[in-house]
Amino acid sequence: SIQSDPAPEGTITFNCGLANTTIELTSSKLIIGRITIDGGGAVVLSGIRATQLFEVKSDASLALNNIILEKGLNGTGNGGAINVNENGSLSILQSTIRQSRSLASGGAIHSYLGSVTITSSTLEDNEAAYGGAIAHNGGTLLLSDTQVLRNFATTGDGGGAQVWNADSTFTFTSFDSN
Repeated sequence: SIQSDPAPEGTITFNCGLANTTIELTSSKLIIGRITIDGGGAVVLSGIRATQLFEVKSDASLALNNIILEKGLNGTGNGGAINVNENGSLSILQSTIRQSRSLASGGAIHSYLGSVTITSSTLEDNEAAYGGAIAHNGGTLLLSDTQVLRNFATTGDGGGAQVWNADSTFTFTSFDSN
C-alpha cells in the first residue's frame, strides 16, 4: 500500500542574539501540521503591511511563544496576522500581535470553529471591519493574563473582540481603549 508522509511536526527557534531581529515575510505561511515557533524574546515577524503571516489549516496547530508578530495584512479575507480554520488550534504565550489589519474580520486573529488560547500576551493597535483584535466564531476562546489595547472595528462590532457561538473565558485580561 502507498502511505503518505505525516503532517510536519516540530519546533522552530532562532539564533539572533539578544536584540530584536525583524524577519519580513512576503507570503502567508500555511500551517498543516503541529508547529511551535519560539522567538526567544528576540524575534519580530513582520508582514510588512503586505501579507497575512499564518494560515492554520483544519486539524493543524500553531504555538507561538516569546515572539512579536506585526504589520500583517489580509486585504481580501479574515485574519490580518493569523487565520485559524475549522478544528485548527492556536496557542500564544508571552507574545505580542500588533499593527495588523484585515478588511474583513479579525485584525490580529480570526478563528472559525477553532481553538484559540492566549496567555500572558498583548494584542494592540490592530484593525478590521469586525473584531479589531479578534473575531472568533464557534469553537473555544481562552484569554488569560492578556492585554487587548487600542484595537478598532472600522465597520461593525468588537473593537477588542467579536465572539459568537463560542465557549469563551477571559481571566485576568484587560480590554482598554478599543
